[in-house]
Amino acid sequence: MPPATPAGAAGERETEASSDPSADDETLFLDEVVVTGTRRPERVADQPVATEVLTREEIERSGTETLAELLEEQPGMDVFDGRRGQGLRMRGLEPEHTLFLIDGERVPGRMDGVLDLSRWQLDDIERVEIVRGAASALYGSDALGGVINIIPRRGAGGWEAEGRFTWGARDSRRDNRRDRFEGGPRPDGAPRDAFGDTLDTTLRLGWGGERGGVSLFGGHHRIDGWDLDPSNAATNGSDTESWTGGARAWWKPGARSTLRLRADWSRLDAATRETRGRVVVMRRSRTEQSGASFGAEHRTRRGTLTLRASYTRFRDQFLRQVQGGSALAPQTETLEQLGQLQGRYLHVFSDAHILTVGYDTFLESLGSDRLERTGRRARLAPYVQHEWTPSEAPAVTLVPGVRVDADSLFGAAVSPKLALRVDPTDALVLRASGGRGFRAPSFRELLLQFDDNAALGYVVEGNPDLRPESSWSVDGGFEWRAHRRAWLNATAFYSRIDDLIGTDVLRENDGVATFGYVNVAEARTRGVELQARLRPVHQGPHRVRVELGYSFLDADDLGQGRALPGRARHRATFQARYRQRELGFDLLWRSQLVGARPFYVDGERIEAEPYLSLDLRLEQAIGDHLRAFLGADNVLNNGGTYLNVQPRTFWFGLAARR
Repeated sequence: MPPATPAGAAGERETEASSDPSADDETLFLDEVVVTGTRRPERVADQPVATEVLTREEIERSGTETLAELLEEQPGMDVFDGRRGQGLRMRGLEPEHTLFLIDGERVPGRMDGVLDLSRWQLDDIERVEIVRGAASALYGSDALGGVINIIPRRGAGGWEAEGRFTWGARDSRRDNRRDRFEGGPRPDGAPRDAFGDTLDTTLRLGWGGERGGVSLFGGHHRIDGWDLDPSNAATNGSDTESWTGGARAWWKPGARSTLRLRADWSRLDAATRETRGRVVVMRRSRTEQSGASFGAEHRTRRGTLTLRASYTRFRDQFLRQVQGGSALAPQTETLEQLGQLQGRYLHVFSDAHILTVGYDTFLESLGSDRLERTGRRARLAPYVQHEWTPSEAPAVTLVPGVRVDADSLFGAAVSPKLALRVDPTDALVLRASGGRGFRAPSFRELLLQFDDNAALGYVVEGNPDLRPESSWSVDGGFEWRAHRRAWLNATAFYSRIDDLIGTDVLRENDGVATFGYVNVAEARTRGVELQARLRPVHQGPHRVRVELGYSFLDADDLGQGRALPGRARHRATFQARYRQRELGFDLLWRSQLVGARPFYVDGERIEAEPYLSLDLRLEQAIGDHLRAFLGADNVLNNGGTYLNVQPRTFWFGLAARR
C-alpha cells in the first residue's frame, strides 16, 4: 500500500474525485475516494476492506430513477418486491441484515423488516458505497450481510443549475391497467396513462466558493401501477407518487475546520389492489420522512476529529378498505424517531500505524397502533480500529477492530473483526476478513400486539425476552489489475447466523392460535462472487467498457433442512457501454441472467423458472449544457407469478446542467 494519507487530505480530494460526471474512466474508478470500509477517507484501490463504489457518472448514465433500480443490476444484489416496498438481499441474507446509511448515519423506516429502496430518488446522490459481509465491528446492529452508504452530493465551485425530465410509457399488450384504477377513469375523465406511465422531474441549484457553499434540490416522481394478470381485479404494481426536497450547506471558518448542514424531506403515496374471494380490497399507504444533520470536522497535522448530530422522523399511514366502500380495519399509523450523536477521532502515528476511535449514540422511539406500548431504546457504542502495516515489501496491512453496543433493551453485544490485506505485486491484492455480526430485535418483534385477524383464527404477539441474532462470517479473495484496461475481483464467503428470530405457535385457545416471535432458526450462506471490468477499445474518441459479474449462492435454513426461499443459486450480470467522446454519444446495454429460485407452497417446493433481463439506453449531448436520452427497460417483457416486475417500458428525457 502507498504511504498513509495525512488526516483530512483525502477528505479534500473526496469532492474533487467525484464532482465531474464527464471525467474519463482511465483508472476504472479505482481512484475514487470512499469512506465506508474503514470509516475514513481512502482510495478504493487502497482499501484493506473491499469496497465497491457507484459514482455520480454511473448513476446519471444508468438511466435509473430510484435506489432500487440502481442496485438491482449490480452483481450479487437481489432486489425484490415485498408487500411494503422493494427490499434488498445481500449474500442471501434477509433485508433486515443489510444496514443502510446516509452519509454515515443510520436510516429508519423499516416496514415488516424491509427498508423500501424505492423511497430514495437519485437526484441528490453523489455516489453509493457498498461493503459486503459482516461490518458490525464498525457499524453495530443490522450489518450482518453488509453496508450500503449513500453519499449526498456536495456541490461544485461557482454557480450550478441542473434540471432533468423523464417520461415513459409501457407496452400496452402487457399493461392491462388502463382506465381500471378505482374501476374506471379518474373523476376528471382523463385515463390514468394520459401523460405516460412514468414521469420524473428534478431540479437542483447551488453555489460554492473557497469558504463555503449551499445547494437546494427538489423532485416529483410518478409511476403508474401495472397488472400482469387481467383475469382478476388485483394489481401487481402500485400506483406511486413521491416528492423530495432538501438543502445542503458547508462553511470553512478556518483552514483546518469544516461545518456541514443537511436537511431532507420526502413523501411517498402508494395504492394497489388485492382480491379476497369476490371482494376487491384497496391497500393505500403514505410514508413521510424528514431529517436534519449537523457535522463539524477539525484537522491537525496528524489527526482528524469529526462530530455529528442528526434527527430523523419517519411516519407511515396504512389503510385497507373495500373498493368504493368502508375500511376493513382502522387506519394504522406508525411514527418512528431516531436521534444520533457520533464522534470519531483518527490519528496517523506513521505510515505504519493509523488509529480510529469513536462512539455512536442512538435514541430511538416507535409508536404504532399495533404495538402493545410505545417502544423506546437507547444505545451507546464505542469502537476502536487499528490499521497496522508491518511490511512494505510486499505490503501487508492488518486491521483489527472491536465494537461494544450497550442497548437498553437487551444488554451488550461485542463485535470483533480482523481484516488482512497483502499486495504481493503492484497489480495483485489479496484480502481476507472475519468478524462477528448481530441484529437487535426490532420493536415489532418485541412489542407487537396484532389481533385484527382473530376472526380468521390467529393473532400475533411480540416477545420482550428475545435475544439478538448473531453471526460469524469469513471471506477471502483477490483483486487483480492485470492491465490499465482490465480488472478482476473474486471473493468466497461463508456466514452462519444463530438465534434467528422467527414465529412459532405459543398456544391455542378456543380455536384461535397465538403466534409469537422466538429465537428458533439457524441459517447458513456461502458462495462465490466474481467481477470483471474491461476496456477492449480505448482509441481516439472511441471508448468501450464491459463489466461482467457472476455469483454462486448456497443459502440454507438449517432448522428446516431446506434452501432459503427466493434465492437463486446462479446469477450473472453483463453491462457494455460505448462512448464516442467527440460526438457526445453514449450507448448502454445491461443484462442479468437469474437462475431458478425455490419457493414453498403448503410445504411443497416449487422452482421459479430462470429469466433474462435486458435494458437499453442511448444518450446524446446537445451542446455544452444539454443532454437527451431514451431507452427501454425490461425489453424481453418478463413477469409472472414469482417475478413481479414492471412490463416493458419505453422512456425518453432531457437533462440540462450549467
